[in-house]
Amino acid sequence: MQLSVSYNEEKKGVEARFDDKPSDQLTDLLGKMGFKYSYRQTMWYAGDTHQRRAFLDGLKVNLEQDGDLENIIINPAYKPSLDNINDRNFSCVTITCQHDEDETIEEYLLCEPSKRIAEEIARRFADAVFGDTCKRISVHPRNRKKQARSLYEQGRIIYSSVPENHTAKEDQEANLQPEIISTQTIDLADDVPIGDDLNVQNALSVESPVAKPNAYSEVIAQQLEQPIPLIEEAPTLAKKELTDEAILEELFNMNRIDHLSRSLLKELGIQHPLDDWQIPIGKYQLTRTAVFKYTYKLTKLTTED
Repeated sequence: MQLSVSYNEEKKGVEARFDDKPSDQLTDLLGKMGFKYSYRQTMWYAGDTHQRRAFLDGLKVNLEQDGDLENIIINPAYKPSLDNINDRNFSCVTITCQHDEDETIEEYLLCEPSKRIAEEIARRFADAVFGDTCKRISVHPRNRKKQARSLYEQGRIIYSSVPENHTAKEDQEANLQPEIISTQTIDLADDVPIGDDLNVQNALSVESPVAKPNAYSEVIAQQLEQPIPLIEEAPTLAKKELTDEAILEELFNMNRIDHLSRSLLKELGIQHPLDDWQIPIGKYQLTRTAVFKYTYKLTKLTTED
């Protein structure tokens, strides 16, 4: 099977064209990497990031050689760092192994926020390191900051789907980050930030392809006409005469409103099409009522620092 790759500068996307419909295994892998297909399933597209470019480069070589998709190297989107842990750009991985009658549990930090990609990287890593002794793999949400910091300090880090892939480790340690490319028309993956048309490009982080707090609060504030009522239970907001934008920005700075959980999305009546546990808030046209309900909900929550 032949693969050609092109980049759509106007839409800030990447397109992968196959000369035939991909196999079910390849279709599943493309879906995990955030690609969607066209009508005939021979053209796949997604937002353009370094992670996807590297994946397609490896896939192209793979298809020209043995075609064994298990040999494709998949690297996480972020380098291991305390900043990325604080920004929740990580997953915690638990690998359970069986040795005769003894069961061992191995825990790792993986700086990949997408659940589906993290699961795929962890599975390939576990197969390579533990082989048939691996019985279960669990990828946990991004709220385990304390555990993530401990794993980081211990050096228990998954750098790549291939354990001996030193290039990935060196790249990450050299602070080479996924390219930050914004898109308005392609809204498919976790690492695609808000588009330039919303005038937030200057607020995007060089280290992480997620909009800075003031960017999201600016976007949401554009849709709010009246100030959100103050919430007495929120100690940092109580007795402050703040505008909608200021309240949202304060919540962002508190690391309380950077992502919406699935349960909160459901509570706010927002439909979520992606199979992941956390979704960037900037992708949704939140109403004033929804934002107020969410800020009220946040005052009842506690976060792990």
